[in-house]
Amino acid sequence: MEFLIIDDDNSKIEKVSKYMGSNTLYAARSFNSALQTIYASICTNIYDGVILDMSFPRFDNEPWTIKSNMGLQILHRMKHRKIDIPVLIYSSENNNDTSEYKNVKGFVCNDNHCIEKEILDFIDICNKIKENKS
Repeated sequence: MEFLIIDDDNSKIEKVSKYMGSNTLYAARSFNSALQTIYASICTNIYDGVILDMSFPRFDNEPWTIKSNMGLQILHRMKHRKIDIPVLIYSSENNNDTSEYKNVKGFVCNDNHCIEKEILDFIDICNKIKENKS
């Protein structure tokens, strides 16, 4: 299976990649590159899941412009375009109401010591969703 992580923190990307097993992990490090990647995948349905931070820069070449609402904007755009890829939020920000986004399947806090279990559970959820679509 193939997953997209949207995060500008290389250490978090590396941590997640350790638990992906034989699954493939692609990374987008800004709002702009994430939207381009997600929109381009609409026709191909390449991604089985998205692992989403809530704070990251708007553009790849402006890492100093981190904004805390970028993750919600990604969720909003996905909902508006009816992109129903399962999402796992992996962020230190837990103050966002994501209840209107039915594709959000879980939340992992940055300091969670059970990150491996959460990632593996998310992969399992995505696998079951993929099997049901077949």
